Amino acid sequence: MGSIRRDARRPTAGSVSTMENQGDYQPPPPPFRVAAGSTPPRRSGSGPAPIPVGDVNGADSGEDEDDDEGATVPALTTQAQRMLEDYPDSTNANRRPASFMPDVKIVPTHQIYAYAVHGRYVCTGAHHVKVYDTLMSNHPILVVDLKDTGLEFRIKDPRVTAMGFRPAAQLADEGRYLWCGTKDGHLWELDIRTGEVTDAKQGVHSSAVVHILRYRHFLITLEENGKLHVFEIKDDPEGPVTLLRTVRVSDRFTFARLIGGKLWTASAPPNRSTTNSASKGPTIRVYEPCAAGSMPPAKTIYATEWTGAVTSATMIPFRPSEVYLAHEGGYISVWDSVEFVCLQVLKISSTDILALEGVGERLWTGNRKGQIHVYDITDRPWKTTNVWTAHQ
Repeated sequence: MGSIRRDARRPTAGSVSTMENQGDYQPPPPPFRVAAGSTPPRRSGSGPAPIPVGDVNGADSGEDEDDDEGATVPALTTQAQRMLEDYPDSTNANRRPASFMPDVKIVPTHQIYAYAVHGRYVCTGAHHVKVYDTLMSNHPILVVDLKDTGLEFRIKDPRVTAMGFRPAAQLADEGRYLWCGTKDGHLWELDIRTGEVTDAKQGVHSSAVVHILRYRHFLITLEENGKLHVFEIKDDPEGPVTLLRTVRVSDRFTFARLIGGKLWTASAPPNRSTTNSASKGPTIRVYEPCAAGSMPPAKTIYATEWTGAVTSATMIPFRPSEVYLAHEGGYISVWDSVEFVCLQVLKISSTDILALEGVGERLWTGNRKGQIHVYDITDRPWKTTNVWTAHQ
């Protein structure tokens, strides 16, 4: 066997020359395992000791005050801590985009001022009304010009500003008759099967119609100045649509939606400050326009804490006793639909929530980034089951 050649520049272990060169050298200590929740040891000259997790105020740190100077971590406020605890858990969220069968995408060539959906049919409104059958193609099956309605328009640029399918006297006619409201207050009805304008009401409203809402056999039209008409559809298919009542709601509303026969409206909050505890969020009013007899007075309510302006609202079918409102700033407020009291306010998004819908036992939201989130709200914090970017 060959001899092992040692490097002349590396002294052997235990040699005198090696110890002389090292002087007072001390070998590093073995690794030190820190027990969970304890503070790791400090090396001399390494600066102030870190504050243990959970001890944000620096109490009982085991160090002198001089050593802790400048190292205090500010404590979380109660509101910030609650938001952190209530923020939805998206650890196991499915991030694959949803698929549709058939996958039909409608890309209108004009600006849309109103739309309505019933089953397979999607209708859009502007200077024309276009009807799409999503089971056929992304091209409209019907196009109606406002000039064909027989109405006289007072403004230079007439357009449709609200749309909704009216309840039908017979089940076979559901989703057949489309009501359209215009910028100068007209109402007209379109049979989407034949393309015929079956009814027209000149100047029913004094300003732009902004909402056409339905509940059971009632149809509600609301103008931007606050005038509200309630129409009733009789069981007779040949009978006329009758005007049940006309009332006036607050003319400063920025949001309106009919939920469970009650009209929820909201006005924008007076300011956008969340630091002032006295600041109020949006003013919310609840009306009952479909009530039998005379309509009871409106109920004015506020959220338990500041939120942004209301952008959407819904009710989850499996939770009929609760109403969910979406707000700017990423907030969701939950309300008792009977007592009209705010149950809780949650911040679930870093951006504005613009769309809200209850599907089965899940809550679907759409935000300003074009993302759709689906939440399981049975646990707290909520769990994000699906999230994907659906729109640009």
